[in-house]
Amino acid sequence: MVSKKVKMITGHHPLYLETINLLTDGAFSRTSEFRQFVFSSINFEQVQSRYVVLRNFIEEEHNLIFFTDKRSPKVKAILKNSETECLFYDKLKKIQLRIKTHSSLLNDKKK
Repeated sequence: MVSKKVKMITGHHPLYLETINLLTDGAFSRTSEFRQFVFSSINFEQVQSRYVVLRNFIEEEHNLIFFTDKRSPKVKAILKNSETECLFYDKLKKIQLRIKTHSSLLNDKKK
């Protein structure tokens, strides 16, 4: 199990801080309820949703990173329409987080 200590940010609303902590924990802890989330995109005028695994969270840019095969239908959907949505749920804390996102393909292996 890998877990990164989250640095405390000052001057932000407590809900924002909790959200940052949950997403950071989801990216770096395999036991986090936020590790897997529902990613939704539009393909052929229909919403398509599927579970993906959060692999990284870049706090400064608020970027959620997950991996997918470049031949996947979601890649074509993102290229056609970047408006997407991510849905997280922690059943123990009873916290649901829905984030409206603009998705893009990241080919930079360093990030």
